[in-house]
Amino acid sequence: MAGIRILTEQRFDTEIGNPPLIKTLAAIPAWVASGMTTAAVPIVPMNGLDSVKFTALGRLCVIPFALLGGVVCYRWAAELYGAPGGLMALSLWTTCPLILTQGQIVGNDVAAASATVAACYVFHRWVSSERWSTAALFGMLLGMALLTKFVCVAIPAIVAVAWALSRSHWGLKLFSLRHAAQLLTMLFIAVGVVHAGYGFQAGNRSPMEVLPVDFLQGISAVRSELSRGQPSFLGGQWRFGGWWYYYLYALSVKLPLGTLAIMATAAMSAGPRELKSRSGDWYVGLCGLGMLTFISAVGSIQMLRYVIPALPFLFVWSGRLVSGRATSWSSVFGLTMAIFSGASSLATVPHVGSYFNELVEGPEAGAGLLAADSLDCGENLYFIREWLERNPQQSEVFLAYDSPIDPGLVGIRYRPLRPATGSSNGHTSLEPGVYLVAVSFLASRQFPQLNSRVPRASIARTVYVFSVE
Repeated sequence: MAGIRILTEQRFDTEIGNPPLIKTLAAIPAWVASGMTTAAVPIVPMNGLDSVKFTALGRLCVIPFALLGGVVCYRWAAELYGAPGGLMALSLWTTCPLILTQGQIVGNDVAAASATVAACYVFHRWVSSERWSTAALFGMLLGMALLTKFVCVAIPAIVAVAWALSRSHWGLKLFSLRHAAQLLTMLFIAVGVVHAGYGFQAGNRSPMEVLPVDFLQGISAVRSELSRGQPSFLGGQWRFGGWWYYYLYALSVKLPLGTLAIMATAAMSAGPRELKSRSGDWYVGLCGLGMLTFISAVGSIQMLRYVIPALPFLFVWSGRLVSGRATSWSSVFGLTMAIFSGASSLATVPHVGSYFNELVEGPEAGAGLLAADSLDCGENLYFIREWLERNPQQSEVFLAYDSPIDPGLVGIRYRPLRPATGSSNGHTSLEPGVYLVAVSFLASRQFPQLNSRVPRASIARTVYVFSVE
């Protein structure tokens, strides 16, 4: 609906915490179906079936960003490590559970990851060529990245530090008039693209504010939300402010063991002497470390999908394990682990959102370690509906499901299940009926009356079914 409002009213203040590109693209099918009206009223009577249909069509508009990420991962790794390295990076991207989950939905994280790695790759090409055309392309990609997610404001600082350290490492002159002119051109083009994405708004509050007002207000809204904070869930516990090791822990259980083994082996095989002779390794490693550090530093609200923009750099880096300079042992090991990684991930389709690796004994055991969109993004509502259709209930259906999507939109008739309050001490009696409860709620003991019961069934590995007589 935020995208529809952009297309019909040119208003960007709905859901202002995210830039407009993805929500606008996703709204195009509904806008076209309405006859591209410009009336400042809701253009589609959004009943359940309409909202499901147009959401599905909107998802098709953002899938190309996932494809872009794969192309850039292959291209960059192939340039650094040869075709085998490119195929390694591509396979890690295309079979990564996080990419498969978030890359198919109306969301900003995979789009931000793709735009970020594309921008950093083109900047790397500019460093070696110093061409005006490459500088202009980087400016366009930087502007596009800024229109996907506000975390991309870190890109200029990350590439600048990586570039400065690389040139200092090689004893090269940091700046020249040509460099300065091209860098200013990059920023000018990026700012122009951002203004275009916001409809060339007028009326900035001061001449110093070169970016659109709604862009700056969006960043302010995000900062305000981060300052307020919200509880994060990890390992069966909720906590305000989160954990410093949240993303390291979450990636260690959500990425396939084969992928983790490839990354660890690639890192251990990178000696100081080899890094000195391969500036590309130096640059891509610094970009990945910079993005991961920035995401962790601003992460008072922690969700696993927030770390996705750092993943493509890790995948590109991993391509070094099968490069022409690698030993035959590391190449065989890398190929074996890539096959194991892909098989482990794809075996969980269509429930890839609830993937957990063998370290925590897979989805059934791991689903209590993380919550919210680390398990699913609402798609399991379809499987809940299918289960209820196959098992029609004569009694009341109670549902506790962690999703911003109203289950009624997909045709589920239910009563919301509320956690036990502190005064009840967990001894509140349960009404007769069928209880469908997300595993993360059980892991954090929000429904202690159900913890001692044996589930009747499991839906999509993330929702347990209990019968209460």
